[in-house]
Amino acid sequence: MNHLLRRISGSVLTCLSPNLAIRAARWIGRGLADGDWPALRQAERNLNHALAPTLSSQARSNLARRSLVEAAACWAEMLFLTRQWNRANWRRLIHIDQPDRWRRLAHRPGGLLLATAYFGNPAVAALAAAELLGSAWLLTWPMSDPNLRNWQQRLLRRRRSLRLLSAGRAATALPRLLDAGHRVVVLAEHQRVKGPAIELSFLGRPHRCYPTIGLLAESCNVPVVVFSARRCRRPLRFILTIEDLIEPDRLPPYDRPSAITHRYMAALQRIILRWPEQYFWTRAWLTDRDPVIAGGQRIGRRRLAPSE
Repeated sequence: MNHLLRRISGSVLTCLSPNLAIRAARWIGRGLADGDWPALRQAERNLNHALAPTLSSQARSNLARRSLVEAAACWAEMLFLTRQWNRANWRRLIHIDQPDRWRRLAHRPGGLLLATAYFGNPAVAALAAAELLGSAWLLTWPMSDPNLRNWQQRLLRRRRSLRLLSAGRAATALPRLLDAGHRVVVLAEHQRVKGPAIELSFLGRPHRCYPTIGLLAESCNVPVVVFSARRCRRPLRFILTIEDLIEPDRLPPYDRPSAITHRYMAALQRIILRWPEQYFWTRAWLTDRDPVIAGGQRIGRRRLAPSE
């Protein structure tokens, strides 16, 4: 029933202009935020872990409701993104913070790993990075939540600068792509329930990170760029920001994969806590499945165990 209602609402919103549709989605989100929904309760619990020392209970509850409104805006944005985004006009949707850094990355030889989060609009982040760098791959995997699956399905229609790489091919394809100088975007904060992981604290909770990004960065000697696309007040307008650039060969040689992982997760946390209303605090998707590696596959010069 909920999926049917989303489909009906989406059909109605596409009859409006983008500005009106996003405003209508925010209005719907405010209505939902006044209810007693499992997603809202989950957001409040996660905010309690992340921000309990700094915000009152009422402030955290209000922030959880604001995050649902922002999620509704993200959903509406995806209804129009494939229409509004093209090579001729995409720059009018994006303010590029630190454009010189992006230009240097675009002209830099060799591969790049770009880490972002379920923050702002991750589809916009991936599309903008691909346009600025000339091309990029986005690592994707099936998702059970139709809201989160929606933007991936829409990206499948865009086979220009951004190409999709399914998780099932990641173990064999990623080292080859990075060694060939390609750029790969990864949504990086998924939590590993089983198997070897890099353990740290993230948003106030123990978090078991996949070792994949750190292993790839070290084995293929490619930098990790931590970035995001933050939503502006004006509908369908975003700010693209680089939070950190991690060079593996500039880190101490001992356990570089762990050092890389701690650093990019800390950078993602800084982004999220700076604008917490734009994060997807429901987090049900963080432990859907093991999306990156299946079976004993080689990454760079290292072999992963079947569950690593």
